Amino acid sequence: MKKFLALFLCLVMTFSLISSFAEEVAETSDKIEIAFKVGDSTLLINGKEVTVETPYIAGEGTTLVPLRVITEAFGAEVLWDGETKTITLNYPDVTIILQIDNKTAKVNDHTEELPVAPTLSAAGVTMVPLRFISETFGAEVGYNEGAITVTKSMDDFGTTVSTLTQKEKIGDSYYGWTMNTPKNLTLAEKSFDGRELVFNNDDITLYVDYTPYDKDYSFEEDYVYTKNSASSSGALVKDEIKKDENGNPYYIIRFNKNDRLTDYRYYHTEKGFYSLTTHIYSKEASVKDSILSILDSFRIEELDETVYDLSEVKDGMRIYKNEDMKISIAVPADYTDYDEDTNSFELIYAGEEKEEAYSEVCLYIHSKTETDSAKSFAEFDLFTRKTY
Repeated sequence: MKKFLALFLCLVMTFSLISSFAEEVAETSDKIEIAFKVGDSTLLINGKEVTVETPYIAGEGTTLVPLRVITEAFGAEVLWDGETKTITLNYPDVTIILQIDNKTAKVNDHTEELPVAPTLSAAGVTMVPLRFISETFGAEVGYNEGAITVTKSMDDFGTTVSTLTQKEKIGDSYYGWTMNTPKNLTLAEKSFDGRELVFNNDDITLYVDYTPYDKDYSFEEDYVYTKNSASSSGALVKDEIKKDENGNPYYIIRFNKNDRLTDYRYYHTEKGFYSLTTHIYSKEASVKDSILSILDSFRIEELDETVYDLSEVKDGMRIYKNEDMKISIAVPADYTDYDEDTNSFELIYAGEEKEEAYSEVCLYIHSKTETDSAKSFAEFDLFTRKTY
């Protein structure tokens, strides 16, 4: 008889939500907007008037704005090193490192040359290039007769892969795969555990998935099922079973349906299986050849220094951050995002169910009320622990 050990770590936090924070959450918008005229010290940032040190134009048309404008608009995390006068901006999938009076900026794993270096004003305010940072964060910058606008829809696709890295290959060191960098696509989605990624643009959608080994999984049955599904969906143009350099079996099934070419690839290994599902909508042969070449480059292998690593695992742990609640928590790397109720800020992570044990990490966040305090929650939690 199998034994299952239930290991629960439940953290209960109470917060007295100050009014400014509550207003910030309530007024969260689905769009980032900055609007002002050159020479104005009051800017419209996400619908609010914000007075800052006056932005100005330097060099050959570079608009410098206070760093506060970027943080107010995008909510980027800012780190400051006073000794080296270095600014680090952390934004989803993008890290920018700037230095006062230095035109060289670092964006993830590569450097870029700025037209004008960041500088300190006479009042000691950090002034940074608006267009460079905004466009690196995926926003559009417009200029019309002295009026400057910065806009980004939160429905926009993610960060362009060429912004993430200039390396020729990308991969994941935790799951052990690589492929040629799809530079013209954006990283639109990435699951918390890094198993599922979506790259896309107007012409292409590429899904990369890793699933841990399931003893009930049959490579042959999966191949037959996928082939039958493809045959009933459209005109089959490719059907192959192969083995990679490590002897792992994989298949390629490709078919046309209406205006779309779909390519399925499944790799079966002892630890799990990898799948690539690609939809190509473009009619241009060059576009098809380019993405199929990237798919052909997929390998199950260890990463070296020539590959940009998409993994966020450090010392066997992943960090989950909730920007609204301003908290973070580390969980084991093989845990997956089991459930998330964003209305109540309840986050639950469940690890893989193994033969002898099951573990779970729960984080519950509650607002402080007149009747519920940190002490009352702690007393109730102690009572339930003793009872259990």
